[in-house]
Amino acid sequence: MSQALEVLKEYWGFTSFRPLQEEIIEEVLAGNDVLALMPTGGGKSLTFQVPGLLMDGVCVVISPLIALIKDQVANLKERKIAAEYIVSGMDFREIDRILDNCIYGDTKFLYVSPERLKNELFIERFKQMKVALIAVDESHCISQWGYDFRPSYLQIADSRQYQPKASILALTASATPSVVDDIQKRLEFSKKNVLSTSFERENLHYIVIEDENKRQRVLRGVQTREGSGIIYVRSRKLTRELALWLKNNGISAAPYHAGLSPELKDKTQEEWKKEKVRIIVATNAFGMGIDKANVRTVIHYDIPDSIEAYFQEAGRAGRDGLRAYAVLVYNKGDVIALKERIERGYPEISVIKKVYSGIANYYQLAFGSGMEESFNFDIIAIAERINLTVLQVFNSIKILERTGYYHLSDSLHQPSKLKIKVNQAELYYFEVANSKHELLIKTLLRSYSGLFDSYVKINEYLIAKRTRVDVKELVKQLKYLDSIELIDYLPANDKPKITFLVERIPEEHLEISYESYGALKEQQLKRGESMIAFVNAEKCRNIQLLEYFGETSAEECGKCDVCLRKKRAEGNDLELENNLVAVLKKGERGLNEILAELPRIEEDKILEILRFMADEGLVNRSKEDKWKWVG
Repeated sequence: MSQALEVLKEYWGFTSFRPLQEEIIEEVLAGNDVLALMPTGGGKSLTFQVPGLLMDGVCVVISPLIALIKDQVANLKERKIAAEYIVSGMDFREIDRILDNCIYGDTKFLYVSPERLKNELFIERFKQMKVALIAVDESHCISQWGYDFRPSYLQIADSRQYQPKASILALTASATPSVVDDIQKRLEFSKKNVLSTSFERENLHYIVIEDENKRQRVLRGVQTREGSGIIYVRSRKLTRELALWLKNNGISAAPYHAGLSPELKDKTQEEWKKEKVRIIVATNAFGMGIDKANVRTVIHYDIPDSIEAYFQEAGRAGRDGLRAYAVLVYNKGDVIALKERIERGYPEISVIKKVYSGIANYYQLAFGSGMEESFNFDIIAIAERINLTVLQVFNSIKILERTGYYHLSDSLHQPSKLKIKVNQAELYYFEVANSKHELLIKTLLRSYSGLFDSYVKINEYLIAKRTRVDVKELVKQLKYLDSIELIDYLPANDKPKITFLVERIPEEHLEISYESYGALKEQQLKRGESMIAFVNAEKCRNIQLLEYFGETSAEECGKCDVCLRKKRAEGNDLELENNLVAVLKKGERGLNEILAELPRIEEDKILEILRFMADEGLVNRSKEDKWKWVG
């Protein structure tokens, strides 16, 4: 393990591993298959990145989260570690180069989306690689009974036959006992081997609040708790509306959702990371791979579809180990909406078949064609063409994905890239013979290094400015140079892609099994019922969560809303609460003023009661950091 520590220190600057990391790395280096259950923010990536650097060969990392793939590869490259990724929508020429580097070059980590494992070109090149380890992130996606099943994950076990010496490290942050067993079975572990830490987050305070006026409760929540926060909502429209409303009430907030431009997403994330924006109001598109440990509050504005989803999102608070809050604000209408949302997630079979044929017709695919073809996906245009709602189309595609007909990728911004295909002498002769392209070629060479060796990211707007031409004219010139094979020019792309996994068949031959539809609908309804039970139950929130994930020996946390109400009912804190009320009824008080009037009470205890009273609607915290009695 001394070598692993040396790698950890050399590349990441850490002098010790976190709990469980060392045990997982030992299993990986011993060549054993292992399933690791680690909480969000527990350092899962190091458990394959560290041994991957020590092992002889390539570590292939499989992940369904394209934004996370992009982020992790960028982080590895910053540390001078050879890493690449292949996802839907990339140009064939770039894929070909990356695969060659995995076979003949020095690439240590190759990140791929799971549908890539079915691609014939990838399979043939994968066979030629020296693969030391296959890391399967979000491995609950392989289980039919996991909350986020992806049929493309089933190809992972098939790929083992091509690399029988490579071991598998499966990773997930949330899985029930039945899913844990299913993961190992589907990945064909030679023997069961699970390493896990407790799902308990001792620093996290779970708070559930029922209130018809959710906006005011959310405002009060961010006013009474300091530091960065995330508010999860269900619609893009609401991210904008709620962020604007918070700003109008003196809270620094910004919206975030999948429909924003890549530039605006990056800008919003950076401003939040640097504390220039305090609160992000986001759909669940935000959070995966976001490296910010000091998030003090995560608020759910709607009831999530499952406890697994809630646990993962809430777990983005307090990753630094300090006190943090997971607050869920709901009303009775949200309970009804959750049930209706699950029902809408499983359209009638006739609707699903209509969507299947409609999409194939939209892309003009003949019967027997389309296998492994990818297209830019515009869901609004398709919904209008086949006269269905966007939601009907989206939910139908999700069912068709589960059944193995399509794969719909997340949108990933692929910046423009360029490589010069000829040598320097040939390029010089071309310039001499084609003076109208001379300025462009010289500008490219002055602006970017390495163009003869590999694909380099370029900025058309910058080049257009330096060559003093219109961007459209510049792109036209670049495409011409590409057509005569002087350069390889790969234009930017940030649209989602739909990939047809099998050839088109007649609608009447479309098979949607009970296991892919009926049983999954029942399972999702049960998850929804579990989530509603969690919201309604007067039982320690921490115990409820741990029991759901199979931990039966948990004790009451003493700090969730249920435990605090229980303490209050038992009179444990009643005297302190009465004293606080008496102080605040005299007028607004800052924390130091309250401590001066109640000198024998610890600061943490007073803050705990103040926050509880705030959640109950009895006190407010002003912009001037003063506490005011409103009860």
